[in-house]
Amino acid sequence: MNMNYKEMIDYVEDNDIENKLYISAKYLLGNKDFSLSVKGLSSYIDGNKIVIGLPYGLIEVSNGRELYILLMAFMGHEVQYLLSSSKREIEKTQKEIVSYMREKKISGEIAENVSYSIINSIEDARVENILVNNKKGFSKYIKYARYKYYTSYRLENDELYDFLNSLYIYSTAGLLPIGFEEIYSNTRLEYEFYKVKEWVDNGIYMKTCKGSMKSAKKTGIEITDYIKEIVGEDEDFNENKAMQKKTSSGDLEEEFNTDNNSSKIDNILDNEPNMENMKENFEKISEELQEKEDEQGINKDIEQNKIIANRDEEIENYYLGKGAAPNSTIEIEKINNKEDQVIKKVKLPLDIKKKAKKFNREIIEIMEERKKSLRRNQRHGMIDTNNLYRFDIFDDIDIFIKNAKTNELDTVFYFLIDGSGSMSENNKWKYAVETMAVLEEALRNIVKMKVVVFNTSWKNTRHIVIKDFDDNIKNVNLIYNNYINQYITAGGANKDGANIRIATKELEKRNEKQKILFILSDGMPSAYQYNGQFAIDDVKSGVKEARDKGIEIISIMFGSKEFRKEYYSVYKEMYEKNIISTEPSKIFSRVIRVLKDIFENSY
Repeated sequence: MNMNYKEMIDYVEDNDIENKLYISAKYLLGNKDFSLSVKGLSSYIDGNKIVIGLPYGLIEVSNGRELYILLMAFMGHEVQYLLSSSKREIEKTQKEIVSYMREKKISGEIAENVSYSIINSIEDARVENILVNNKKGFSKYIKYARYKYYTSYRLENDELYDFLNSLYIYSTAGLLPIGFEEIYSNTRLEYEFYKVKEWVDNGIYMKTCKGSMKSAKKTGIEITDYIKEIVGEDEDFNENKAMQKKTSSGDLEEEFNTDNNSSKIDNILDNEPNMENMKENFEKISEELQEKEDEQGINKDIEQNKIIANRDEEIENYYLGKGAAPNSTIEIEKINNKEDQVIKKVKLPLDIKKKAKKFNREIIEIMEERKKSLRRNQRHGMIDTNNLYRFDIFDDIDIFIKNAKTNELDTVFYFLIDGSGSMSENNKWKYAVETMAVLEEALRNIVKMKVVVFNTSWKNTRHIVIKDFDDNIKNVNLIYNNYINQYITAGGANKDGANIRIATKELEKRNEKQKILFILSDGMPSAYQYNGQFAIDDVKSGVKEARDKGIEIISIMFGSKEFRKEYYSVYKEMYEKNIISTEPSKIFSRVIRVLKDIFENSY
């Protein structure tokens, strides 16, 4: 027997639910002034006023315990939206999408509804992702709400409605709707869906609303021609009929604002889920949450919210041991079509050629110096009495000499490049990849180096080899080729620990005496079931394992000055030493400086 509207209202009043939600919201918002009420069927924010709507008519609610869980999920989303989203960016993006669609002669109302649906799906998912990453206590509330909504939704054989809602469900749950394969396999709808899937993924993992709106705009522009084919031009389709169901979808999104958002959160469902197992699993979650509430009394102490949904010990141990979630895979991919690389060869820009040539000359000079039995003009060693005048006249400290132990460099380099969605912001991806392209060109035939891009796609860790140790195609720069031809792009999230372990295993097999692993990243380790202190500890553990096996680790931390100031201590915790903090535009110069030092001082 499901609760009706009056029963929901009575339960909220009799159990002081509004006050419990307020206390939990206060925990999330800190000292911000706000009011909170539970009423109506829509959740929304109006200034500093938070309204939480009841789920009546949206999904079936069997008892008060379920209702409380859903309301907590709704509240968590609205609060995080207040903290992390930007009304100005959203309105600006919607105007841009609508303007583009109107130029294509799509009805204004259709354009507004479609743009709203795209923006709502991506931004809500991003906001919910931030919430569960920052406040893990909300994870189980969101999981339960996601299960309830996912199992209640059905495709309706209406192409526009089903396409927009497939994007929405994929964004928020990481799944295709139940029955999608049966109805839309090998259809135009499926083709268009997968065409924009990457933009949706990128938007969900953006750190800022501005970033996610860029992905939303690209998604809207990309599907415009498809939408036009469905609905026709302004003058020759029935707008009311075309949008009747979409409007219904919009109402659902507004009523269940939080449910729209829990992007990539503990999605233990599969595309063809076993409903009995799902039901049993989420009933267990419901019972656990109720027990927590009964034992601790959330309304008595807001700090109890922090421990409502701790991860299962089994899952934590799995992560710490393998760096991946249960039922995940670690995909080691290799871009290895040499014939295709030659056919699609891209000419290196002049500035990359010049940088590579200059660095190559410098390395050759260093290598020639290494051949000498006595090395002069060093910064360390024995004082060179014949060179003391340099100190007096030029204030030069390169006045030491060293005995060379060997003229051979027995070193190998392994570069791990963060390929998560945030790398596409502020040209970080461009700076990192172009730096690697310079190194490939300059160090060709001098030292073995491997370059790997890492990110995650939902539960799967991706480790994409773009240049292996022995790859060397004449007159082809593999890294720049793969970059320009978009064989590699920034998207998804990042499980740094798992990729460090993969690199460690590969370096262990090498015969070189000195093995150096570089990790270039622009943020915290964060992915599906992998975030916060747990992810930090996993990276720290992976780094220690590598160093224990004789592998040197160098972390290149890049981002804004504010980001680096805020998170340097976290990098220090993860990597302990050999951390290079730099602006994205200076990645090249800092990496070059480190490499020159390695060439000069390695034995």
